[in-house]
Amino acid sequence: MYWGLLLCYGRLEMNTNIYEIIKNNKIKFTKRIHPSLKNYVAGLYEPMRDRIYINEEFCTKAQLRNEVVMLHEIIHWSGASNRLKRKFFTSIPSSFNSVFTGEDIIRNEEELIALLGTVYLAGILKLNEEIVGGSLSILERGIDIYYTPNVDMKYVNVEVEKAIAYIIGG
Repeated sequence: MYWGLLLCYGRLEMNTNIYEIIKNNKIKFTKRIHPSLKNYVAGLYEPMRDRIYINEEFCTKAQLRNEVVMLHEIIHWSGASNRLKRKFFTSIPSSFNSVFTGEDIIRNEEELIALLGTVYLAGILKLNEEIVGGSLSILERGIDIYYTPNVDMKYVNVEVEKAIAYIIGG
């Protein structure tokens, strides 16, 4: 698996600090994404395969940095049931369609964890202003979508801290 990771890295432009996190945590990822999602999703974490998918073509069209999408998905990866066991990965959301409508509180919390975690990781890794700015821009849009009065922001903040500690600690 490690060789596959190196080969993927060779084809995906990535900041070396992010690559170190990927390598140290033995995170599996690929640029291939299901054809039905290629026009809608920049990246996703699939718990069943424990793999991150980065849609480089979509990232380019949406003017997103691969690094921002990868950090976001790494935060999701950290919450899997075999790692930090966040609520989203131990319960089934009411509907996978709710991912895009903001109806599922558990999903909303998970997205806010990933959005905030992305900004924190970008800052901790001292990534360039363009990447940090991209993280902040996505966070701002994400808050408009996922924040509701029912979201437990104390839970979100605690889980962001746990995720960062887990990822940086390897």
